[in-house]
Amino acid sequence: MSSPWFIKTQLVRFIKWSPNFSMEKHKLSSALIWVRFPGLSMEYWEPDILLAMARTIGLLVQVDKNTLDRDMGYYGSVQVDVDLAKTIPDKI
Repeated sequence: MSSPWFIKTQLVRFIKWSPNFSMEKHKLSSALIWVRFPGLSMEYWEPDILLAMARTIGLLVQVDKNTLDRDMGYYGSVQVDVDLAKTIPDKI
């Protein structure tokens, strides 16, 4: 499965089925977070550049509406699905 799936505004997660699946034993280590990119120059407010930056952190879920509208404030922001079991970069 590729892109995130939404029902209305809620993200739906799918995992690969395995025999003898048990909810009690299943550990979910990912979370949705908003990532801010402060002090972006004008050339970085392009959706493909924001996508590339978001990919270094996790799976892009959505770009903030104000960021897409190029409301160039103090930061651009994206929502990312991050696997918390892996190391999260502190720089890009």
